[in-house]
Amino acid sequence: MDVRYADLLYNLGFVSVRSLAGTTESELRRTPGIGETIVEHCRKVLRTLNMSFRDEVPNLLAHPRLPNARDLEDD
Repeated sequence: MDVRYADLLYNLGFVSVRSLAGTTESELRRTPGIGETIVEHCRKVLRTLNMSFRDEVPNLLAHPRLPNARDLEDD
């Protein structure tokens, strides 16, 4: 991994490849200071290690056919 990217990721709390693989691409993109170039570089590094980012999980509470989460709290 590029040393500049590794240093940036370490300072943001990604202290191991496992911690990087434990996040989703969208979570990484939302991190201040992280752009598409770093995300793509991380994807390539993970792929060389037979790893990948964590799968995205849909927000089921935001699904249009389900009641709003606030409505569920009133019960």
